Order: sequence, then structure tokens, then C-alpha cells
Amino acid sequence: MSEPKPSYQIPQAMMSEVFALAAELQIKHEQAYSLAELIEIGTEAHISAEFIQQAFEQIQEEKRQVQKRIIIWKNCGRISVAMVLLTLLTSFVSLLNDRSTCIVKNDFEDSELLLLEGRKLSKPLPKHHQLKHY
Repeated sequence: MSEPKPSYQIPQAMMSEVFALAAELQIKHEQAYSLAELIEIGTEAHISAEFIQQAFEQIQEEKRQVQKRIIIWKNCGRISVAMVLLTLLTSFVSLLNDRSTCIVKNDFEDSELLLLEGRKLSKPLPKHHQLKHY
């Protein structure tokens, strides 16, 4: 990389952005640091070890909370899908039961053959009213 011209002045407002991006680029390049290394780097930048430790712990806790929320949402999604499938299955079975009841009801509707305590009363049904086997 080329060295910046000595007369070029970087505004103070841009300085924090430059350091933040430079630190991010270096972290990506080097991949990992120990907490002791972070404290050492922070000391060079006049950042107290106490605040670096606090920031590290706070970021770790935030990441744990995000992971917990992700797990909870995934489980809620799975439970919701299971409930919808169970509802559909229950509705389907109920529909089949209602359909069966309608077939039997229609077959015996208007019939003159009544079953009362297992005894036949009256005359037999006409052929078109007799029970169909499915």
C-alpha cells in the first residue's frame, strides 16, 4: 500500500471509523485474539482493561441471548407446524366420520323398517333403500 501524503489531515470524526474498520480487517485477517491480547491492544490505545473485559462479557451475553431467541423461534415454528398438521388430520378424520354418518342416515331416511331393541317392525325396505356395503 502507498503511504499517505504527510500534508493530508484526517478529520477527527473519520478517525474512529478508520480505526474501527482497520481493527475489523485485522481481526478477519488474524481470525482470533485472547482476552489478554485484547487488553494489551486496548492499553496501547489508552482503553482501560476493565472496560475491555466488560465489553467482552457484554458481547458474549448478547450473543447467547440471540442464540436462545433463535432456538425458541425455531421450536415455536416446529410446534406451530405440528399443531397445523394435527388440526388438518383431525379435520380430515372428522370429515370422514361425518361422511359415513350421512351415507347411513340417507340410506335409512324415510324407511319403514325400524329396528327397536333388535326386532324388525313393519315391512321390509324397498330395494333402493336397502343398506349398501362399502
